[in-house]
Amino acid sequence: MKRRALRTSLGLAASAALVVAGLGLGACAGDEQLAPLPRTDGSGGAGGQGAGGQGGAPPAAPKRRLVTRDPYGDVAAANNLLFDGDFEWFTSFADQYGWLALSGNSVTGLPDMRLGAECTSGLRCASVKPNRGLIGLAVASAGHGLAVSVKIKAGDCTKVGVYLESQGADPSEVVPPPDAPGADGWCAFGALVPEKHAALYLYVDNGGTETILVDDAVVVPVPPGADVHARPSTSPGAQVAAELAVVRAAVRQALVPRDPPPNEARRRFEAAMQRRQRPR
Repeated sequence: MKRRALRTSLGLAASAALVVAGLGLGACAGDEQLAPLPRTDGSGGAGGQGAGGQGGAPPAAPKRRLVTRDPYGDVAAANNLLFDGDFEWFTSFADQYGWLALSGNSVTGLPDMRLGAECTSGLRCASVKPNRGLIGLAVASAGHGLAVSVKIKAGDCTKVGVYLESQGADPSEVVPPPDAPGADGWCAFGALVPEKHAALYLYVDNGGTETILVDDAVVVPVPPGADVHARPSTSPGAQVAAELAVVRAAVRQALVPRDPPPNEARRRFEAAMQRRQRPR
C-alpha cells in the first residue's frame, strides 16, 4: 500500500510539473496572452466590455482556428457507391486504388494527395493540377436514380467540369457547377442523375489555371419519390461528348486486369528492407 501511494504521489507530481512546464513553454514561444471569455450576466468586469461595451477595445484577431474532423470522413453517406469518396483510405503503398489520375488522354496512376486542415472532409483530399483530371470508381445501383455531389476548392467553379460516366452504354451526365464558391472557398457540385445500368465513375476535369482540391465525393441511390433538393444533370455538348469518349476509352484500358508495377513508395520500402538484411 505504501509503495502504491508513493507511485501515485510521484505520478501526480510529474503531471503537475508537465502542466507548469507546458504553460512556461507557451509563454516563452510568443508571449501569448489568454483573454477571458466575455461575461453574459451584465455584471461587467474584465471580460464584460468588448467591442459592444462602453469604452472597451475591439477584440484582437484570432491567432488560430480549431476544427473538428472525423478521420473516417463523411460517415453520414453510408451507402456511397464510390469506393473511397473522401480519400481517407489512401495509402502510399497502394498499387491499386479507387481513384485514378488522368493527364491528357492517359491514366497516369494514383492521384496526388493533401493531408491536413485544408481538406473539408476528414483528413485527406486529392490535388489536381491544371489541365489534368481525376477518376473516382463506383458501382451502379439498379432501379434507382442517383444523387451526385462533390466539393472542389477552386477560385472559379465554372472552370471545373464534373461528369458521371458509365462503363457501359449509358450516356454521360454533366453535374452543373454552382455560381460561385461558398464562404469556405469550396464549390459544392450536385445533381440528380437517371438510373445507370453498369459500373460508374466520377470524372473531375480541371480546365482552369490553378491547382484544385477535391473532397467529399458522394454518389448515392435515390429511392423513388424521395424529396431530394438538387438540380437535374444535363447532357454534354458535341465537343465535350467527344472528349468524354476519349476519356472513357482510356479508363477502360486502365481497368484491364493486370499486375501493376510497384510504385515509388514500395520500391523505397523494399530497398530499405534489403539494406537491413545485409550481413554486417
